[in-house]
Amino acid sequence: MKKPRLDDLSAEFLRQVLSYSPENGLFIWRVSLGYRVRPGASAGFYCSKGYHSIQISGSTYRAHRLAWLYVYGVWPTLDIDHINGDPSDNRIANLREATPQQNIMNSKRASNKKSKYRGVRWYSYKGIEGWRVSFMGQHIRGIFSTEEDAHDIYLARLREFNAKFPTPVHPAHGAL
Repeated sequence: MKKPRLDDLSAEFLRQVLSYSPENGLFIWRVSLGYRVRPGASAGFYCSKGYHSIQISGSTYRAHRLAWLYVYGVWPTLDIDHINGDPSDNRIANLREATPQQNIMNSKRASNKKSKYRGVRWYSYKGIEGWRVSFMGQHIRGIFSTEEDAHDIYLARLREFNAKFPTPVHPAHGAL
């Protein structure tokens, strides 16, 4: 088999060397590409931040991007978002194309925040105290007396945003 370059790995070559299970998101080697690769063995390794990567002919790919290529036959044109926020869950039903901004909106809340809710933080300035909401880097007017009230405002903005971000429909495969 011809060795692919990083930018020209085809779906056809990918399907020759790996099998992919859309139900569990795992890749299995079909053929041996070297002394470390055995047919029938699980492919890849977990790298930083919990992402699964697979090395094919000297190039390393993220498994979620390979899953997209395997199922749809084309490389994704945007980022791939893990709908449930788990970077190791590469089931095709859990993957969707997203802009970087949309992908960030679906990320987990940073652990160093004072609030238990994403987009909500404690505000205190010149005797004014309460909970403040920020959405996509912009503060929403108002100071709220409870975390939950602020969170409700954040969720309302998120629903508006997500109304513009439906689950993508691939022409050949229908809704994910």
